Amino acid sequence: MSEQKRAAIYARSATYPDDGARFPIVEQIHLCHEYAIKEGYEIVEELQEVGSGMIIGPVLKSLAETAKEGKFDALLICTFDRLSRNHTKAFVVNDTLEEFGVKVIVVTDPDINTPIQKFYALLREEVAKIEREKIAQRSLAGKRAKRLDQEGK
Repeated sequence: MSEQKRAAIYARSATYPDDGARFPIVEQIHLCHEYAIKEGYEIVEELQEVGSGMIIGPVLKSLAETAKEGKFDALLICTFDRLSRNHTKAFVVNDTLEEFGVKVIVVTDPDINTPIQKFYALLREEVAKIEREKIAQRSLAGKRAKRLDQEGK
């Protein structure tokens, strides 16, 4: 008989309450629990964090220590950017957990740990970053045009 697989769940939202969030914390946890049941994982820890995705928050940092102690075999997350919106930081967290024998499983894309899926995740993040920059540029240009229009009246 094989030993029960143990998993921790990590959910993060930039704001609380996470109104309008793409994946509110409650939904992230629900999706992770569904995956755990389907795949036979026992949930040993459930962690939630509210804060910017551009930094590694204190809850995620403490999770690495728990992983080092061998308390779980997998970390279930809803989307890869829950680790960090900065892809370099997200991959550092992923690689650190892997060093401790913990597999990071993105429940909406369970194959993310394959090399090609890591590449695709990185590519998607870069495209999203470019799009955010373009939106910011268009917004700034629109504000300037509106200001110039108002000054000219």
